[in-house]
Amino acid sequence: MKFLVISNLSLTLIMSGIIWFVQLIHYPLFSKTNSNNFHSFHSEHTKRTTWLVAPLMIAEALICTILFIKMPTITTSIGLSILFLIWTCTFFVQLPIHNKLNKEFNTKLVHKLIKSNWIRTISWTVRAATCFVLI
Repeated sequence: MKFLVISNLSLTLIMSGIIWFVQLIHYPLFSKTNSNNFHSFHSEHTKRTTWLVAPLMIAEALICTILFIKMPTITTSIGLSILFLIWTCTFFVQLPIHNKLNKEFNTKLVHKLIKSNWIRTISWTVRAATCFVLI
């Protein structure tokens, strides 16, 4: 059980760090990119980010789910619910914006991406706090 709790915390802290970097540094730089090379920049961003983040998110979801099954408490329930919110926001808010940006640069979409990403940033931060409670 200790392995699951530590793995859960570790993966969540890694994702929290990544999302804060993306929120405060990476996404704001989108609007500083030349619109002529934005498509190539964004395509490369998507490939590299997916390569890093997808395995971490999948591992986090698996560990979080197993932890909830083996230890169904309020804290693990909250953690799993927050993770569900993060995934929902990722696939139904962030991904569609990225798909539109991949077709054409649009400053309003970049601002929408940054603004809507606060949901994931705050959610991963709160999730990290819930993971600490389990220790």
